[in-house]
Amino acid sequence: GRIYYALGQYEAAAKAFLRALALDPQFVYGYVGLGQAQQAQGDCENAKVSFQKALEIDPGNLSAERGLEECEK
Repeated sequence: GRIYYALGQYEAAAKAFLRALALDPQFVYGYVGLGQAQQAQGDCENAKVSFQKALEIDPGNLSAERGLEECEK
């Protein structure tokens, strides 16, 4: 997912993160990456949900906190 994200292929990145989360629903960075990909596509509604799920697993995760803050601007 990270490679797709770095290449600006946000939809492909989101799909890759969803596949990773299907294998490991506790993969905090899967939720963070998914949220970032959703945010990059202008989908802050779903990005917020992804970042919140990341924070449920890892309270205080800075990347998730930042993503949530960006969506609330």
